[in-house]
Amino acid sequence: MMEMSDNESYDFLVFDALVFIISLIGDIKFQHFNPVLETYIYKHFSATLAYVKLTKVLNFYVGNADDSTKTDLLFAALKALKYLFRFIVQSRVLYLGFYGKSEDGDEFNNAIRKLFLSFNVLMDRPLEEAVKIKGAALKYLPSIINDVKLVFDPVELSVLFSKFIQSIPDNQLVRQKLNCMTKIVDSDLFRQSECRDILLPLLVDQLSGQLDDNSHKPDHEACSQLLSNILEVLDRKEVGPTADHIQLIMERLLRRINRTVIGMGRQATHIGSFVSCMTATLRQMDDSHYNYYISTFKTRQDLILWNNYFHLAVAFLTHESLQLETFSQAKRSKIMKKYGDMRKEIGFQIRDMWYNLGPHKIKFIPSMVGPILEVTLTPEPELRKATIPIFFDMMQCEFNFSGGRNFRMFENELITKLDQEVEGGRGDEPYKILLEKLLLEHCRKHKYLSSSGEVFALLVSSLLENLLDYRAIMHDGSKENRMSCTVNLLNFYKEKKREDIYIRYLYKLRDLHTDSESYTEAAYTLLLHAELLQWSDQPCVQHLLQRDSYYVYSQQELKEKLYQEIIVFFDRGKMWEKAIQLSKELADMYENKVFDYESLGNLLKKRATFYENIMKAMRPQPEYFAVGYFGHGFPSFLRPSSLTERKQSRSGSVVLPYIMSSTLRRLSVTSVTSSVGSTSSTSSDSVSSRPGSDGSILEPLVERRSSAASRMEEQPAKDDADNRANKFRRKDWSLSKSQVIAEKEPEAELAFKTNAAGKAPRPKSLQLGESKLTLHQNSSLHQAGALSPPPITPKTPRTQSFPSLQADGLTTVNLQNSPPPPPPKCKPYESNGSRNSTEVAPPLPTRREPKPPPPPPKARKSGILSLEPDLQ
Repeated sequence: MMEMSDNESYDFLVFDALVFIISLIGDIKFQHFNPVLETYIYKHFSATLAYVKLTKVLNFYVGNADDSTKTDLLFAALKALKYLFRFIVQSRVLYLGFYGKSEDGDEFNNAIRKLFLSFNVLMDRPLEEAVKIKGAALKYLPSIINDVKLVFDPVELSVLFSKFIQSIPDNQLVRQKLNCMTKIVDSDLFRQSECRDILLPLLVDQLSGQLDDNSHKPDHEACSQLLSNILEVLDRKEVGPTADHIQLIMERLLRRINRTVIGMGRQATHIGSFVSCMTATLRQMDDSHYNYYISTFKTRQDLILWNNYFHLAVAFLTHESLQLETFSQAKRSKIMKKYGDMRKEIGFQIRDMWYNLGPHKIKFIPSMVGPILEVTLTPEPELRKATIPIFFDMMQCEFNFSGGRNFRMFENELITKLDQEVEGGRGDEPYKILLEKLLLEHCRKHKYLSSSGEVFALLVSSLLENLLDYRAIMHDGSKENRMSCTVNLLNFYKEKKREDIYIRYLYKLRDLHTDSESYTEAAYTLLLHAELLQWSDQPCVQHLLQRDSYYVYSQQELKEKLYQEIIVFFDRGKMWEKAIQLSKELADMYENKVFDYESLGNLLKKRATFYENIMKAMRPQPEYFAVGYFGHGFPSFLRPSSLTERKQSRSGSVVLPYIMSSTLRRLSVTSVTSSVGSTSSTSSDSVSSRPGSDGSILEPLVERRSSAASRMEEQPAKDDADNRANKFRRKDWSLSKSQVIAEKEPEAELAFKTNAAGKAPRPKSLQLGESKLTLHQNSSLHQAGALSPPPITPKTPRTQSFPSLQADGLTTVNLQNSPPPPPPKCKPYESNGSRNSTEVAPPLPTRREPKPPPPPPKARKSGILSLEPDLQ
């Protein structure tokens, strides 16, 4: 080519041969020859005028890109463009070293300008005609920058590349264009300040167009990569002044970056890259940038911005990766040594920013109560001490700015959020103590909040104590303890008229009752919800509909659903009288208001069944026990209190021996623990006011039953009724007063039924014909009262039962001429298992072979039971 410089007949052949050789080395099989080629270019190549021939041929190929016969040659030349320009640049360097700049100074520059002009024309052509060539040009053209800038003006080269990028039509080859700009940023050209002045506006304009809200499908990956590379270069110290460039990015891109992040989902792939770009921009901004940026805001009080800041800060503070108490001691010490507790720093910033709000605080109440509560619940003592006073500031702010001179909004929101947070596992006893202490300190110093604020502080402390007890007892095996905690919370929310939370705990209590098969209690619990509703078409508010699958519109529909469920529970609990009462109310609504006769008919059929069950079904009368919790051994939510426990009924019980409910058996174990725990600490309560302090505890009756049974078996069967009665009076019968025979039929009728059916049938109730069961006037049980426990003394038996066997209005009459009752077939403690349910009574002692019953005497007197045949 150099030997025939005036003849162009071999220029294209030599160029094609050179491109072929470079393409071979570009193959992966011959990549190890790249150092050989570079050594040849910089050490052995010596053609000073080669750049003239090479640029001319390359320009011809680019200018004739529409010729399909030269498309493959042009594509191969573009792939070899990097090494082609190394030959061109090295040739120009040799020429300048030999002849100097005075000779042929503009010919080379013009050749470069003409080449870029050809590329611009190529890129502006329709996409369908040369998409392959365009993509290759965008991919390989930036690779010549570092070589060309050695022999060409960098500023003018920046202008040429800017025009090249601008020649590409919008929405065409977007990713290839962004990748081309990324390579330009990575080149040495972008590190020069004067070149950045030309290139950066173009890059920012392209990024702004891609991140614009109207962009159809922005390439987030390529945009984040380009922006990241720009910020990385600007962060270097050797690249010169960057203040103007940072301000340009701040003005044109910062808000668009924020909107892009907001529009992305939390799980978006590239959201982390954009957040990094945003923080990098903010970090490189100085005070002048911030002042200018803030001055562009339309208003100085952008409440949305403040709100977003607080929520962002709270989310950062409560992030799981910063909760040091969840880490091991070694990891916690390492983090504290290197970074410190970052939660304290951001917490102090939240506190300072809150106080900077000034009179605008009222606009963040009650919305900021929940986030601030999350901050104060962080288990860091210094952070809690710094942020809890914000609650008092909120109280004071609402008190001063509200027309009612109260802080009702703050109070309601704090109660709601506190319930949610504690139930979610946050909060502890030290937090309760510190919260009460700080609120009381601040309120007592205030002129107008000293009384109401103190009441509120104690109220919140009491609620927090109940919530902590409820959370701690939820995993306890004792359903009674869970019920007690739930009832305490129910009473609190009912007093504060918080129906939304009150109803939520109502259904938790209902679930506890249904799990323990206490269907009557479950019905009464649901009845509390129904009492909040009216028989009207008024729409239900949202918190009334938060239960099960009730998809209703009006309060009448919801109350109807509740009544139907309550009636079912009363039926299962054998409380048919109460079910009838509710069914009458529901029937009146069906008949006179909604005229739903089909539902009315079904309801009346159910009511008929209830009446039939009352007359025919076996339903033992329940027994009730008074239970007191006294002593520090019991949980705080139980003491001091006195409750009435209802024993689970046992179907088919005619004889009721050894009565002790499963509830009391569980409480007997707890009571032992209480008495032991209370002996180790001194209580201010008097001994007489605390039954549990003098050793009177509940205990099972197994030992006493077994001893009573052994004594009774040793008694000989005698025929004389008087001697037999005196024997019973003299004998110390140590069974409980509730262990009595409920009812016995006349001997003749009992014998007839026994012979006919093979066994004596169950009586229908505790009343037989005209006879009523009463107690003897001299009986100690009658004198003590039906439901009153004897006074507790050191000699008082440890087990006290409160039977409910007597009916109202019964009197005691001693009828000596009445026929004596037949002798029992077996002793009371040897009753059949079918009549004494094991679910209620404790385990009986080992049964012994019963002795044949003695022949019935002619007359039998009893000092315990008497019959009254003529009593009306």
